[in-house]
Amino acid sequence: MAPFCILDSVHAAKEAISEDLCLPTPASDGRINTLNNHGAMKFNFFSKTALKFIDIAIQPGMKVLDIGAAFGEVAVEALRKGAMDYTAIDLDEKHLKILARRVYEEMPEKMSCLKLIHGGIPNGSLFKENEFDAILADSVLHFLDAEQIFQATNQIFSWLNPDGKVFASMGTYYVSIYRPEARERLDRQIDEFLSNPENDPKSIPGFNRIDNNLDLTLDFSSVPEEDIRNHEIRPMSFFSFQEKTARYFFEKAGFDVEEVFYTTIDGFRFVLDSREYVAVIGKKPKF
Repeated sequence: MAPFCILDSVHAAKEAISEDLCLPTPASDGRINTLNNHGAMKFNFFSKTALKFIDIAIQPGMKVLDIGAAFGEVAVEALRKGAMDYTAIDLDEKHLKILARRVYEEMPEKMSCLKLIHGGIPNGSLFKENEFDAILADSVLHFLDAEQIFQATNQIFSWLNPDGKVFASMGTYYVSIYRPEARERLDRQIDEFLSNPENDPKSIPGFNRIDNNLDLTLDFSSVPEEDIRNHEIRPMSFFSFQEKTARYFFEKAGFDVEEVFYTTIDGFRFVLDSREYVAVIGKKPKF
């Protein structure tokens, strides 16, 4: 269970100013790497899941949660458009300080609308049940293993109000650096796993452990050195999703899955066939 710490938004903004924390310089393709090497963001670019999340966040009386908020591009846009109760959580405290500074300098009147939590998921003690109307988890779950993903999706379910919605996107193995034989192998393994409902859910295929031989899975030989530097590519453990496994995790947590769809990554150098990410939109049913 990841520890967490609640930050005072105004204090965090002032610390960012005193520590000279600000948005990093974008790479040549416009992407800004996160400080903890957990992905990247682009200015004024919002995924379909993020846009639908913002649409709920700006409605009167809505309380929303952004998991893995990074530098706060979605948070800032939602607050600009009228969000009044926005909670952002991230593993890197500096990300949250930069987010707080952005809001403090652009719209100081909205500081009381922004809550910051330094921490990660899964963490069952973070929030009460039935607390949020919408939760965004973009580019988060693929950094967890299967057991942690189940814990996280179940916690997200519990934190949502009935009829509340989750918006999530996860990395897939349909990327150019994944060896073709590894993709085909995972396709087969997943179909075999899902064909037997008696299988242990935590054994679902897709997790790549850093201490395994990832050379059998990934091939960086065609990736220019500049791209490796720009994206700060380094070995790490990760879960590679696809449409069926994404649906499986969220349905197991209790969600009515409304949409599952593939999407590409804007400016991503490892594009294969526009299925680089898979997104899920789910609703917590009324009981």
